[in-house]
Amino acid sequence: FSAVSISIDTKKNLWIGTNKGLLKFYNNIWTIFDTSNSDIPTNFALYLHITKGDTILIGSPAYGKWYFEFDGFSNWKIIDPKMFPSQMDVSNVNYEISTSKRWMTNRRFVGAVLYDGDKFTTYPTTNSGISSNEILGLAIDKNNNKYFGSEFAMGISKLDSSNSNWSVFGLGLYAAREIEIDRNGNIWWISKGVQALGGLFKATQDFNEVSVWNAHNSPLSSDPLSIAIDSNNNKWIGCNNGLFVFNEGGIINIDDKNFTIPDKFILHQNFPNPFSPTTIIKYELKFNATIKLKVYDLNGKLVKTLVNRKQTPGSYSVEFEGNNFSSGVYLYVLNIEDASGQRFRKTKRMLLLK
Repeated sequence: FSAVSISIDTKKNLWIGTNKGLLKFYNNIWTIFDTSNSDIPTNFALYLHITKGDTILIGSPAYGKWYFEFDGFSNWKIIDPKMFPSQMDVSNVNYEISTSKRWMTNRRFVGAVLYDGDKFTTYPTTNSGISSNEILGLAIDKNNNKYFGSEFAMGISKLDSSNSNWSVFGLGLYAAREIEIDRNGNIWWISKGVQALGGLFKATQDFNEVSVWNAHNSPLSSDPLSIAIDSNNNKWIGCNNGLFVFNEGGIINIDDKNFTIPDKFILHQNFPNPFSPTTIIKYELKFNATIKLKVYDLNGKLVKTLVNRKQTPGSYSVEFEGNNFSSGVYLYVLNIEDASGQRFRKTKRMLLLK
């Protein structure tokens, strides 16, 4: 299946929108809700957002127009597709806090769409300040400001809480497939590197500072698919090459017991740790594999590739020398691909002191 969107509820359940149904992951247990075991109207449950009350909002553009809501247990609320504006499909969903208003985006040249519980209202370029009619990304901050992103380089459009005033940032430069707001009010989005710069982006509220992480400076690919931000401000990014977790200040409070990697390799803690200026990283393989062992700083910048080759089963030791690097915490990441193409990944921290 394709993990098109990711969202996390208050109980730390990870929900994934896919083309094979709605997936739930918690405590190393996967649960799938599809048309064979639930009242979900379509298995193309692609676009998710979760309210503060843990209601799951779901939109699907495939095989008809679908918008529906799920309480996470057994109760489904399905909106009649006949109510949708003509030519509309659903590409993303979100909600205004403390209201019944649901916002949606779509690929069908309708612009942004508001559903107030009774009717739909469209905001195309002809009657609003939105920069494009073909909208994918959507986020709403704690003040009910709305952010809309196009798949193409049409910038990010902002609509204020009064639903009256528009602004556009990065026109001709940024695209945004998905948008999230962190607890500090920073805007995060992902973009596929075709007509716009691809990767994971972060902007301050005024867009005066913008950062990007992609294949050039991080383990991410340049065409990420989805993003979610948990209560600890960790960013979860779904890519074609795996699921990644990122936090500029260091990943916080992720229980490794809930994310079990098959017992096919072991990555040891470096020794000594802390270290100055050298340390040894050891790992063990139980099968033939292509190995990549890389070191990153906490900003996601690649600082050193230690291993990049095929290896046979056995124990390996690699020295990392830190004379040319500043003191601080670094991440060393072991990526493994077996003969079948299955990929595994493990990350550990080390502290360089000078």
